[in-house]
Amino acid sequence: MKINNSDYTAFLAAKEIPPPPRLTQEILTQVQRDLNPPLWRVFTKLGALQLGVGGIVLMFCPQFGTNLFSGMGLMTPFMRFGDIGCMIGCGSVFLGASGLLGALIFSTAELGVIRKSRLLQLSSMVLLSGGAFVCLAGDQLLTLGLAWVFGGLVGGLATMELGWFARKLFAHASR
Repeated sequence: MKINNSDYTAFLAAKEIPPPPRLTQEILTQVQRDLNPPLWRVFTKLGALQLGVGGIVLMFCPQFGTNLFSGMGLMTPFMRFGDIGCMIGCGSVFLGASGLLGALIFSTAELGVIRKSRLLQLSSMVLLSGGAFVCLAGDQLLTLGLAWVFGGLVGGLATMELGWFARKLFAHASR
């Protein structure tokens, strides 16, 4: 089978025509913006994700009267570890679900921003969520609130790292 390389040869022999400077600058600006998303935009996306996923997670929580199933929902397995164990488990699930989903759906550049400031971003999400719960549910015991915060931080960090690892693993396996 003989391959006709005349088009390719003509392409190589053609005079180079540089793109217009404005187009070059627009492309470089867009690439810079895509590779380095601003922290506030990533935090806003993470907050919106937490709001949506957190709302879904609360549908399985009898504490707020939104449990879709009969019984105690997720509290049943968590209460085997006592009140503090339950709060750690609830915090882990509440923030962990968003951390895992975010690690799987955000762009690589957005994940880079989150990973650079993950403790700051996750701490902010935990405190904002905890503050919303205090406003909605009223009184909280300090020890149980701190257990929830601890669970949220550990669960959020762990699932975000698990998602990051899974994403790298699948990317590597698809090569």
